[in-house]
Amino acid sequence: MIARYCRTVLHLRPRQVWTRVVRRIVPTRPNLEPAPDRRAPSESLATPVAREDGWLTPTCVRLLNIEREFAGVIDWQPADAPRLWVYTLNYFADLPQSAIRDGARSAGGDEHIAGDRSVGERPDEGLDADQAVRLVDSWIDENPPGTRDTWDPYPISIRVVNWIKW
Repeated sequence: MIARYCRTVLHLRPRQVWTRVVRRIVPTRPNLEPAPDRRAPSESLATPVAREDGWLTPTCVRLLNIEREFAGVIDWQPADAPRLWVYTLNYFADLPQSAIRDGARSAGGDEHIAGDRSVGERPDEGLDADQAVRLVDSWIDENPPGTRDTWDPYPISIRVVNWIKW
């Protein structure tokens, strides 16, 4: 076992060895600086594909064929939900579509999101722009940096893309 480590270390640069030692001793800390200001949404995005799941109302979400109603504050990490469902909840995958849906409602509801289903077919489902902003603000307030599941690398990467598109 020791011989294997010695053979490995022989091929490393001194800086690599030093960095490995330092990272074992000093834990990494999340960046706690204030977030930058939110920019105005862009009007030039491509229309996303229609989704059958997502936020049905500001307090009800259907993801992976599991529907959940939240009373009051949204639980971004429900203990009784599967981990994949929690990850999907934290992706904000339907935010770009809710922005398009809201734009189509204000334009008369005749635009098509995808295929042959128009935005106006489900007027009671989804989020408008104000509800989407409140949802994002709720997520920011309830999930400090380093929170399990919500700050895992994969959900972060999907959420950042969806927030940028939105």
